Amino acid sequence: MQYRTLGRTGLRVSEIGFGGAQVGIPNYMEQWDPAGAAEQATIIAALNHALDIGLNYIDTAPSYGNGISEEILGRVIGRRRAECIVATKVSDYDGKSVTESVEQSLRRLQTGVIDVIQFHGGDYPPDALDTILNRGGLDAFRRLRDQGKVRFLGFTAEMPS
Repeated sequence: MQYRTLGRTGLRVSEIGFGGAQVGIPNYMEQWDPAGAAEQATIIAALNHALDIGLNYIDTAPSYGNGISEEILGRVIGRRRAECIVATKVSDYDGKSVTESVEQSLRRLQTGVIDVIQFHGGDYPPDALDTILNRGGLDAFRRLRDQGKVRFLGFTAEMPS
């Protein structure tokens, strides 16, 4: 496995990551039922194998199946936390929602800390940016970092705002 440093974080992440959208979203790319026991067993086996061969970057979000992606991945992360760099996201940007989302993600992921927490968006309209920057979103991220619940802060984007 090859690794790179993630931005300015100093985190050494595998060049190949384990994405959680397909894990939690029904029929995302093909016929798929994330609530099925056989499907969940397949994901757990795949993630364990990926960690066994050196993959360490796991990316998910609460919006991937209303938390089901984090729950399934958390069954492995909870047992193998030292081997994982865990990234997840928040989709609501006000301070209270950010804090609640992160607390729920910590429980589902079975961990005490999220390595990379990100505002989840493809595009950030002006009202979303205002909420993040001026109405508590970024402040909540900073408080969570100061409390040791998250390590690094970020944004996801598909296009420039």
